[in-house]
Amino acid sequence: MSELHFVGKVCGSKDQLNRALIVQSFFPHLSIEGDSQCEDILSMKKALKDFQNGAKEIECGDSRTILNYLALRVSRQKGQYILKASNRLFKLRQNDLLKILMQLGCEVEIGESYLKIISYGWKPQGDGLHVNQKQSSEFLSALLLSAWELPQPLFIHRHSEALVSQSYLNLTLSFLGALGMTIKHSKDGYFIDKGQSISVANFKLEPDMSVCYALACHALLRGSARIQEFPHHSVQPDFAFVNLLKLMGAEIYYKENTLVVKKTAPLMPMAIEFNEIPDMFPMTAALFGFFPYESKLYGSAQLSFKESHCVENCISLLQAVGRNVHPWKDGLLIEKGEPDFNMTPVVYDEGHDPRMAMAASLYMAMGYPITINDPNVVNKTYPEFWSSIGVRP
Repeated sequence: MSELHFVGKVCGSKDQLNRALIVQSFFPHLSIEGDSQCEDILSMKKALKDFQNGAKEIECGDSRTILNYLALRVSRQKGQYILKASNRLFKLRQNDLLKILMQLGCEVEIGESYLKIISYGWKPQGDGLHVNQKQSSEFLSALLLSAWELPQPLFIHRHSEALVSQSYLNLTLSFLGALGMTIKHSKDGYFIDKGQSISVANFKLEPDMSVCYALACHALLRGSARIQEFPHHSVQPDFAFVNLLKLMGAEIYYKENTLVVKKTAPLMPMAIEFNEIPDMFPMTAALFGFFPYESKLYGSAQLSFKESHCVENCISLLQAVGRNVHPWKDGLLIEKGEPDFNMTPVVYDEGHDPRMAMAASLYMAMGYPITINDPNVVNKTYPEFWSSIGVRP
């Protein structure tokens, strides 16, 4: 095991930057302060550039977010478009996206690796749009992000079912409000008036909280992390990690504009519900695997609609290091015990999910004989990850 002594800044929030790039495609004069060189952001930038240069075939790579955001963005403009993506991505259910596009008057066709959209500009059908919010808030976010300069008002019905990942929708609403969009809320839904434009010229990105959380977990086990230019408040859902670690007894505090996290033992796990913080599930599960106590992580049903079978992959990881763990209430339960340092060496299949690779990295850094099937998958989120934690995958 090598000690960690991270000092520095991390990349800008991928969630914020993806949203900002969509808005910038409507208003090129919008300046974005901060950046990220992760593959998903580079893919989003290229896709938007191709679209603005008149391309009719646009590559979305292996990102569900890019596919959803681009589908709604290109549908604002009359024409025929083909969005290409990985076969693996199209194995996920796309019915909700198709229903939105059809309600907007688009003709759609979906294949094993493409989505064909024939758009006449948004032509909402009926008394407003109905957006499925049971599985993800991303479809609603994608719709709102492209609701600038509408030729007519738009009403989106709010249904009675609980919205999954409300925190990510709140991130979108806060972001759009900061740029000048007025969205009227009621118990019935959301109303966006026509002809709205941005009222600011600059938007500054916050550091990516998912990356900060991964660094913090490494620091808790084997050293320290000093994350510079860290905000005291954030609408990013994963900002919740600060209070979570404090409640667990971690040595974590602010010093000027820096978040300081130091190795702490013992830490006490908690029963945690992940409906609003699904991206924190893998790293939390891996961290709790080091504790000898029983741990419960639950309320993460929406993870089954993301890029990998996240809960199953977390169970596989913890079982590989000798923990007794099993499914429990849309999550998992880790029984009392400790990881086995003398475990059989394994090559762990992260399921093409950078979150799972980062979770497994905790055990790699602590000397457990684990290697990752595709360590480069972290490039989708944070290319500097391995150098930041000081581990050679």
